[in-house]
Amino acid sequence: MKMLKFKKKSQYYHLKIICIVAMFLILIILSAYKLISSNMQSSDIKNIEIQIKSGLSTKKIANILKSNNLIKNESLFVGLIKLLNYDGKLKSGTYKFSKNTGIINIIRELKLGRDSFVKVNIPEGFNRFDIALRLENLGIGKKETYLKIIEMKNLEGHLYPDTYFFSETSKEEEVIEKMEKTFRNKTDNLFLEAETKGILKNNKFSKQEILTMASIIEKEAVLDRERAIIASVFYNRLKKNIALQSCATVQYAIQEKTGIRKKRLLYKDLEINSEYNTYKNIGLPKNPICSPSLKSIKAALYPADTNYLFFVLSDKNDDSHVFSTKFRDHVIAKNLR
Repeated sequence: MKMLKFKKKSQYYHLKIICIVAMFLILIILSAYKLISSNMQSSDIKNIEIQIKSGLSTKKIANILKSNNLIKNESLFVGLIKLLNYDGKLKSGTYKFSKNTGIINIIRELKLGRDSFVKVNIPEGFNRFDIALRLENLGIGKKETYLKIIEMKNLEGHLYPDTYFFSETSKEEEVIEKMEKTFRNKTDNLFLEAETKGILKNNKFSKQEILTMASIIEKEAVLDRERAIIASVFYNRLKKNIALQSCATVQYAIQEKTGIRKKRLLYKDLEINSEYNTYKNIGLPKNPICSPSLKSIKAALYPADTNYLFFVLSDKNDDSHVFSTKFRDHVIAKNLR
């Protein structure tokens, strides 16, 4: 009999708990419906921008939303997050909501992470002019401001080519800092390994000079298999004190002076007075001419072992080059195009 009474009390206790939980859920749903209906009737559709930083608790996020009049009840927001098992799963970022967005839609957007970031693709081989123009065209900062920052900090070649997501309200300094930090993260180990192996010391080139060489390789090479060979050509010319004669450096010089990049050079263009004109000046330019890929940096660090001094596009229409050790062979290859 005692065991039977104990079972009845236990069943009654569990039933009571279930009823309490059910009532709590009903209250939440009714409150949410009332709050959502209230928000949807609002005529204020002005977007309010908020920033959710990484690591913020659900309670802190609720406080930010409440202080911006985007939700009316912090406890309801926290309760819904726990009910949906979203606690700790809301994504950081910069978001834009209006007062009639509604608490459910806000939660959905925060969970999905669909904020107001703009996708920015910076291809390998872009220089500072290309980068600044693309960012301005996408509505993120001003071109002239970007150029001033890059020139002042001497960051040409140090802005890693990648796909980024920037807020529409990002400052130019923040954007450049992110790209430069990404460059360091991607290349530090590469240069450290080369330094450990004695590559920089043995070749007597600084990290900046290697990066400058890599930027020229990036603009001259199309096929990955030829990057290290093209690197060897330029290094061989440097050793023999022969001008590099890279058309890519002349194109950069013209773009620096006119703001326009010429795709096809004329013979008179090769006479431009610039430190970047490697037809008139022997040695490497003073700085990189673009943001090189990791493949080009590796080619600059580890060039192929060749005696080539010349290269020209082949007549195969496959972006390959013909490499020569003698000038007469180079002329023949040029005439075959």
